[in-house]
Amino acid sequence: MKASLSHLPQSKQNQLKALTQIILDKVPAEMIILFGSYARGGWVED
Repeated sequence: MKASLSHLPQSKQNQLKALTQIILDKVPAEMIILFGSYARGGWVED
């Protein structure tokens, strides 16, 4: 599992950062874990 978002294109990094901020504004989360193809680095653009 990767520990950073640097393997993703900048547009995907920006989307995930925005989503993270929305989550943190709503709940007092200590950690948000990304899983699936984005975390593994095996995602494909449709």
